[in-house]
Amino acid sequence: MLLCLFIIHQSFSQQNIPLPEHPRPDFERSEWLNLNGNWAFEFDKKDAGLTEKWFLGKKPFTQTISVPFPWGSPLSGVKDEADIAWYSKKITIKPE
Repeated sequence: MLLCLFIIHQSFSQQNIPLPEHPRPDFERSEWLNLNGNWAFEFDKKDAGLTEKWFLGKKPFTQTISVPFPWGSPLSGVKDEADIAWYSKKITIKPE
């Protein structure tokens, strides 16, 4: 029963991640983190992100993009509106 629940959970989890497989199977390691999925996203049309220190994570981003697809592609969910943009996502890295 527990195994069935685990398999179902894994199936649903992977469905939410575009391209869940390792991008280079010949280099796959047992411990790796797929960063594909939804990320917070913001265009920086005025190139103000560095000056305004967006990298500190205090600016709320107003859009969501589906990674690994680039903005402007239909699969990303974001139209091409500028040449500069910022991505943000909180992740947890296991100590090992």
